[in-house]
Amino acid sequence: MCLGEVARVRAVSTTGSLLVDAGERTATVSSLLLDRVPEAGEWVLAHSGYALAVLTDAEAADALTVRERMGEGPG
Repeated sequence: MCLGEVARVRAVSTTGSLLVDAGERTATVSSLLLDRVPEAGEWVLAHSGYALAVLTDAEAADALTVRERMGEGPG
């Protein structure tokens, strides 16, 4: 099963692309599916090159905890 990655936004380009940190890797994802473009430091749920949702700090922490308990590690 494919799950989205919890990622922290590192930078936002002028076109709305997001540079994110997902665990130990960095990726670029699109913000086109979001209601608003997140700011650097915010968390997103990303999958297949798209940010699907902006997460609160608490939501991100909960999701990362669940993934670690599943043995998948962060991101």
